[in-house]
Amino acid sequence: MKNPSKQSIRYKVRTNMLKVSTLFILIMFLSSSIIIQHIFSTTASKNVMIQLDYISTQLDFYLSSTVNFSKTLIIDDVIQKKAQSFNQNPSTFSSSDRKNLETKINNIIQSNNFIYSVSLFSKDKNLIASTYSQKYQSDNTLCESDLPLWFTHKLHNRYQNDPAIHLLSFQQPFYSLQTGEKLGYIELSIHEDSIHDIYMDKASLESQIFMIDHSGIVQSSDGNLELGSSAPIKMNLGKHNKKVISPQYIMFSKYIPELDWHIINRMKPSLYYSTTYSSLIITILVTILCIICCSFISKKLADHVTTPIYDLIRHIFKIKNGFWTTIDLPASDSDIKLLYDEFNKMIRSQEALKDSVVKAQKEKDRLSLNLLHQQVNPHFLYNTLDNICALAELDEKETLMNLVMNLSTFYRTSLCNGEFLITLKEELSLTEAYLHIMEVRYYHKFTYEIDCPKSLYNCTCIKLLLQPLIENSIYHGIKGITYTGVIKIKVFEQNDQLMIIVSDNGRGFAENDIQKFKGDKHHFGIWSIDQRVQLYFGKNYGLVIEHGTPSGCTITISLPLRKGFEDEL
Repeated sequence: MKNPSKQSIRYKVRTNMLKVSTLFILIMFLSSSIIIQHIFSTTASKNVMIQLDYISTQLDFYLSSTVNFSKTLIIDDVIQKKAQSFNQNPSTFSSSDRKNLETKINNIIQSNNFIYSVSLFSKDKNLIASTYSQKYQSDNTLCESDLPLWFTHKLHNRYQNDPAIHLLSFQQPFYSLQTGEKLGYIELSIHEDSIHDIYMDKASLESQIFMIDHSGIVQSSDGNLELGSSAPIKMNLGKHNKKVISPQYIMFSKYIPELDWHIINRMKPSLYYSTTYSSLIITILVTILCIICCSFISKKLADHVTTPIYDLIRHIFKIKNGFWTTIDLPASDSDIKLLYDEFNKMIRSQEALKDSVVKAQKEKDRLSLNLLHQQVNPHFLYNTLDNICALAELDEKETLMNLVMNLSTFYRTSLCNGEFLITLKEELSLTEAYLHIMEVRYYHKFTYEIDCPKSLYNCTCIKLLLQPLIENSIYHGIKGITYTGVIKIKVFEQNDQLMIIVSDNGRGFAENDIQKFKGDKHHFGIWSIDQRVQLYFGKNYGLVIEHGTPSGCTITISLPLRKGFEDEL
């Protein structure tokens, strides 16, 4: 694979277009595959559930018909009399009576082909008559419940080793229509063969259909599972219809509430997904063909798109070699024409931009030089030296030492190897040193307060930002008053800005003086602060001068809130 930094634009355009189109095609393929699989899976699931619904409906018909036949039998006059006669004197109930009773029962149910047998029991649960062959012996004993119920049992051959007959039986008590006394119980049985005949034609080698009870015991089967064995299902189906998908099989279940059974259709995944395979193969072939076509189209489009760009690159090489001219080539479309036009405008604007940058740099350098001159103010130095001499003559050693130390701190911080940005802590230290010096010169003339959170000490600040403001407060505000002046410096954070307020209670300024001090370059101290702040940090920051309340002047400086700093010159 090529190094990305050395790949051509044409190559990148072509490969990226091919990647995008291929990705789109693959997404469409996956989406189509998912949709196709979902549609066929839904259809297959629907067909299986229709099949189970049919089985359930047919079985429900058997169950309801059996219940209806039981009601018909127990209200028959002959059956009522024979049962009452047996209960009164079982010893007088002859085999002829039993035969006649069985014949009556057969006459009633003879039109039915799924009821295997009917048995009639006395109220003491003794067998009165039964239609099943006498060679079979039932393992059934009547249930204790007097409520109608369904249960399963088997008939065993008395004389041969034939397999047992599995029956699903319905049992309910019946009563005398005249007296209401209990006459006995009736039991109607359905042969398991009749049940599995419902779905035998729907079973196959890849699909098993069977029925299980709530304990997971197989009660009916298509022949693949043994009746009475535990079903190969490792889950509790509950009393709901379910669909279970696993790598080995896909299983659908239909709940039969009358029996508390489930009809199960368990099939191999190959059978379930067989209808989707051919569709997926066709989709894959169409996807491959689309990717091949996209590769060819991507090459053509890449050539068309990148030709004007290569023309522009060749012209840039000419400009690099000194041929500073505008591009004059025909544009293939409006976008390329716009690109060429904007490129030509950029070429024409270079000279104007260069002049503007040079001018701005000169202005910045001039401000820096003026600041350097301001840092070493000879008048301030001379006045301080005069104060030192006076204190020496008066033998004020402590005051003299304090004055010299503050003067040293002021000049050491203000000069600081020519750096223009310092921390707020250093700026406040320089300002406080200056205030200490001026306190000596104007003894008992003013006091000062500095309020700044320690969390803001490391913020970026322009050097000598406050000293010109303090100087103006003393000379133009406090020097001429008869009461004690107060200079306050307050620093705080507001809306991601560093706000510094310098206020005094001096004489204040007239409105004309405020505009003069801020706009007149001869008043360099205040004017330079506003210019330097905007030069370094932009037009959104700067200085605001306001009248104090009730007197004096308030100056607010806004700076960006930056922790740590770098010299930007």
